Amino acid sequence: MTAYEILDNGGPGFPGETARVMTRNYIEFKSPFKSSNSVIRKILNDRDVVYKQIGMDVLNSVLIEKIIQKANGEILFAAFVEMAITNKTTNNVNAVMENFDILVEVMLDNYNRLVPANKGIYDFTSFKNRLMLFMKSELI
Repeated sequence: MTAYEILDNGGPGFPGETARVMTRNYIEFKSPFKSSNSVIRKILNDRDVVYKQIGMDVLNSVLIEKIIQKANGEILFAAFVEMAITNKTTNNVNAVMENFDILVEVMLDNYNRLVPANKGIYDFTSFKNRLMLFMKSELI
């Protein structure tokens, strides 16, 4: 198996699965009457509750609002940052930085397979640069 295949199909906690779960949740909760930001906030708050139940302090309201502000309504941005924060909490953020491009690629591919073509994110470089700026300013 290649690194891409492992990261894509490794199961719960792996980037591919994280992207699929959070994108499906977004699709399920989103409606014309709910803003993208309110749906992303709900998903991150729900995940925070689960983390707290298992004794992990991963997210907080200030960080969630910063993520929402920079996400531009894109659940994938929030999913990547949440994955990186989880790795930081377990002292594994260096692995995220060392494998940044392939992690972004795996998560983008999963997102783009699940959403309608007109909702996909196709500018890899721009998306990656936005993520890196957020990571450097908020997580590293």
